[in-house]
Amino acid sequence: MATLAAEPILESRPATHAAGQPLLSAWTGLVRRTWSRPRPRSRRLQQRSRARARSVLSNYLDRHQTAITVNIAKKSNYLISSTALRVYGFVPNPSKPIWENRNRLLGNLHPSQYFSSPSNMAFHNLCLNAQTPPGTEFLLGLGLKYCIESPRPYQRLASSILRIQRSVRLHFAFKDQEEDSDTEDEYTEEESRVEYIPSLYLPSDWQPPPAPDDAENAMSRFDEKLNVLIRALPRSRRYNLSRSQRQCLGDLAQRQDLIIFPTDKNLGPSIAERRPYIRQILTEHLLNEVHYQYLPTESAKTELAA
Repeated sequence: MATLAAEPILESRPATHAAGQPLLSAWTGLVRRTWSRPRPRSRRLQQRSRARARSVLSNYLDRHQTAITVNIAKKSNYLISSTALRVYGFVPNPSKPIWENRNRLLGNLHPSQYFSSPSNMAFHNLCLNAQTPPGTEFLLGLGLKYCIESPRPYQRLASSILRIQRSVRLHFAFKDQEEDSDTEDEYTEEESRVEYIPSLYLPSDWQPPPAPDDAENAMSRFDEKLNVLIRALPRSRRYNLSRSQRQCLGDLAQRQDLIIFPTDKNLGPSIAERRPYIRQILTEHLLNEVHYQYLPTESAKTELAA
């Protein structure tokens, strides 16, 4: 019985193609990249390659670390500058002497801020443990009756113009009816005031018809001139409090543990901790049985009724 030689399932492929370049095994199906650098064989080349890789990595880490350091320095400088500007109202230059920073600060002040600053500021800090916001003495030293000027008054001119137009048109719409009612009714002005009850009248959304041409033209000219004057107003805001005082005012409004109260004999405002202040008031005044007497609710009502 004749035997046949076993034939391979896959035909053998040449190790190189026509161009003479080596090929990978047919089982993987991958082709070697022609531009890949061959692996160095000598020890000196390997040492040079590792040294070059360490140098590149070290330069990258140095640049990255330098960028992080510069970013942190910028943020810290910004935080310091913003905090100094928010608390004290100016940013000093640490490379300049004190007298030069002082002259620069005084030179940047507005004349109204320089000449209007009071010289007899009185303030008493009675806090035992709590720390008051920076600049509290300069804010409360102005006094509790100091009027804070609004930087830019909020005027609702558009709604005011519409109200004026509606009022004028209502006047002309009911002018004839008012003249007829004056001739028919014979009651005095005092009686009309008594009969008018504002709570019984609800505002109406009814829009009256246009007024005569003369009145409408007059209102339009008034509106145009008013808009011209509004556009001529300054856009910049002017405060009678400095930046640090405004920041201190906002900080004091959020501090519920502090209380501000006036002192006797016009000695200026004081600030103290709320809990010790209330405890002291109760101990020295309301809970003192020598000067005060506790009255039950029924006894108090009887005394008040008598």
